[in-house]
Amino acid sequence: PGPPGPPGTPGRDLSVNTNPDLKSGDSFFNSLRDNDDDNRISGDTINIFDEMTRMRDSLDAMMRPNGTISNPARSCFDLFLCWPDSPEGWYWIDPNLGCHEDAMRVYCKKPGCSCVDCSVPEKFSSPYGYQYVEDAKWSELDGGYKLSTACDVPKNQLALLRLLSYSANQKLTYNCMRSPANIDILYYTGDRAPYSDVEVIKDDCSEKSHQEASAEFLIITDDPKLLPVSDIVPKEYNERKKFGVDTDMVCYCNEQP
Repeated sequence: PGPPGPPGTPGRDLSVNTNPDLKSGDSFFNSLRDNDDDNRISGDTINIFDEMTRMRDSLDAMMRPNGTISNPARSCFDLFLCWPDSPEGWYWIDPNLGCHEDAMRVYCKKPGCSCVDCSVPEKFSSPYGYQYVEDAKWSELDGGYKLSTACDVPKNQLALLRLLSYSANQKLTYNCMRSPANIDILYYTGDRAPYSDVEVIKDDCSEKSHQEASAEFLIITDDPKLLPVSDIVPKEYNERKKFGVDTDMVCYCNEQP
């Protein structure tokens, strides 16, 4: 054999993360982008780099959902965990983490309550005189209906949200005219809420009042499956003693009541 030939030119430096300002996952691809003096980078290489960037961004969005309809959080607790500086307000959540098409819009309260709108239509809030029927539920009276049907959200999502929560609360308003706020509040299961679970916020209802007034109750439970309120049983009413009912949002929280 003849004598060895002359040495070749040095090859491209492909060492990992030679620039301390680059993340380890980006160093190789950025070095390819920056070191293209000889125009050796093909369009396919650029496309691979762009696709990997999109995949990384998509993964980051999955790990840190921002509560939009296209990227809903599992609950408001998860939302504030990922984005602690986010303000309270309306967001989208998806408790079953499936297709976001069945996500539901809720009001998020800090530190981690997902509040479902269960507002009663205005026409049922105004005091109205009913003929007295002993121990009758409001839904059984003429024009009444089950309060829980006002929560217009998918039942499977609501069931999962309850499982993800430690406690729940809901405000109920009894609007009255000459009708004392002597009522029983029925849970979603149909059971009567014990007095220990009901806080009286205010009570301006009395037989002597000839003006419209109201009484407000806050129902708090450490068993989320008991809310929303399904019905009430009014005790003192007739054509002259009028009443109406209004329910507020039911909030499912990741904290003990």
